[in-house]
Amino acid sequence: MISFGRMPRTVRRITVGTVMLGTIAAGTLPATAVQAMPTTPATDREITFTVDGTTTYGTLHIPAHRRGQKMPAVLLLPGSGPTDRNGDQPPALTPHTLAKLAGALAHDGVVSLRFDKYGTGRTGLGAYAGRPETLDHPAFVRQAATAYRLLAGQPEVNRRAVRLIGHSEGALTALRVAVAAEPRTAGVGLLQPLAKRFLDVLAQQLHDQLAAAVAAGQMSRQEQLTLGRAVDRAVADFRAHRPPDTSAMPPALADLFRALDGPSRRYVETIDAIDPVAVAYQLPRRTPVLLTCGTIDPQVPCHMTTPLAVALEQAHTRGPGRIVLSGVAHDLTDPANPDVLAPATLDALGRFMRYGARTCIAPRNHQGVPVGRNVRRAISPAATAAAAQTLNRTGQAIALSAGGGSNTICSAPPAGTTRTASVPTGPERWVNAPTAPSTGPKHTPAISQYWVALPHQTSPSKITSTQ
Repeated sequence: MISFGRMPRTVRRITVGTVMLGTIAAGTLPATAVQAMPTTPATDREITFTVDGTTTYGTLHIPAHRRGQKMPAVLLLPGSGPTDRNGDQPPALTPHTLAKLAGALAHDGVVSLRFDKYGTGRTGLGAYAGRPETLDHPAFVRQAATAYRLLAGQPEVNRRAVRLIGHSEGALTALRVAVAAEPRTAGVGLLQPLAKRFLDVLAQQLHDQLAAAVAAGQMSRQEQLTLGRAVDRAVADFRAHRPPDTSAMPPALADLFRALDGPSRRYVETIDAIDPVAVAYQLPRRTPVLLTCGTIDPQVPCHMTTPLAVALEQAHTRGPGRIVLSGVAHDLTDPANPDVLAPATLDALGRFMRYGARTCIAPRNHQGVPVGRNVRRAISPAATAAAAQTLNRTGQAIALSAGGGSNTICSAPPAGTTRTASVPTGPERWVNAPTAPSTGPKHTPAISQYWVALPHQTSPSKITSTQ
C-alpha cells in the first residue's frame, strides 16, 4: 500500500448545478421547550468487532440527543496507506481528516463510526500479522461492510438513514460496500476519490511530476520521455504478473516499484483490478451520491474524476453529484487554514446529508396555536419559497421531500414544545420560526408563525430566507 505522491496543479473547472432548500440560521427555542427536551450528552464510544479472525477497534461518536431519538449515521472510511481511524499516518502525517469529518457531522446531529483498518492503530495486522503478503483489498471491503452493519444496528441509529463516506482510496471501498449494503445505504460520499484504477492513478501522478520537472528546468524533454516509458512498462509488467523492469529508472523511482512488488503486491494487484467506474454502474438506482474534487488537489485533480461522474449519472444515481471545491486540497482543507475543514467542504457535506431528507412546514396562528389540516403534497426542493407562500395562503401543512421520493405528513406539535416524527430518512426536529401574517381566505386563521422540521440539525433553526 502506498500514499499518493505530490504532483503539479492540474485544474479544470467543472460547472455543477445546485438546488438549495433555503438559507438556514441558528435560532432559539423557548425555555419551556428546552426544559421539555431531556438530552443525553455527546459521547465517544470505543467499539470492537471481529472479521476474518481479526479484532477491529473503532470510535463511535454519538452527538447530544433526546432520549430514544433515532439519528442518521455515517461510516467514515480512510484513504490509502497506513491511515488510521482519525485519517492520520502518525507520526509524520496527522491531518485528522476523518476526525474533522466526524466533528462536522456531529454538529448536524449525525452519528459516525470510524475504525482502524488493517495495518493501523490498535487493529494492526491482526490475523495477517504472520502472512501480510496474503492481505488483499477484498479483506478491507469485508472489514468495512461489517462496520457498516454494526453501525446500522446501534440503538441510537435510524437504520434507514445510514450513509457511507470514503476519502481518497476509501471512496472505492465505500462504493464496493454500497453495492450490496444491507440495509441499503441512504447515500455514498466520495471525497477526493480514487477515481481510476490504482496503477493508472499512480502512473498519472508520476507523469505529472516528470512534466513539472521539465517545466522547472530540472530535466530535459528527452529524459521525461525515457522515464515516462519506463513507468508505463513497469505498470504493464505488474499487470502481467511479472516483476517490474526498473533498469531505466533512477533509484527513488525504482525503489517505489520494488516496494509495490514486495509484501503488498497482492493488495496492489487486487485493488488495481477494480475500476471505480465499473463499480459505479452497479450502485442501486437512485442512490444519493456526492463526489468532490478540489481545485488545488494534485493527487486527484478534477479532470481525473470526470469518467466517474459520468458513470454515476448514467447509473441513475441522484444528487448532489459532483461538486468542485474551490481552493481545497486533498485533505479537504484550505492550505491557508489547515486546522479545520474548508468552508466549501462543509457546504458540500451539508448538502449531501440534507439530500433526500424531509423538510416539513406546519402552520400556527398569531397565538402560537397549531392550525390547519395536515395534507400530503408533492413539491420539489426548488419550490421552498412557494411552499411558504402556500402555507400562508391556505393554512395547510406542506410536506417537502428534498430530492424526490415519497412525502411525509407533517404533524403540528403542541404550543411551546418540540417533538420528533419518525420518517424514512430520519428524525425531525420541530422549531418555532416567525413569518409574515397570512392574507389568505377568511376561513383560514391568521398565520403568524410556522414550524420547520430540519431532519439533520442538532441546534434549533429558523428559516431566514426562502428566496
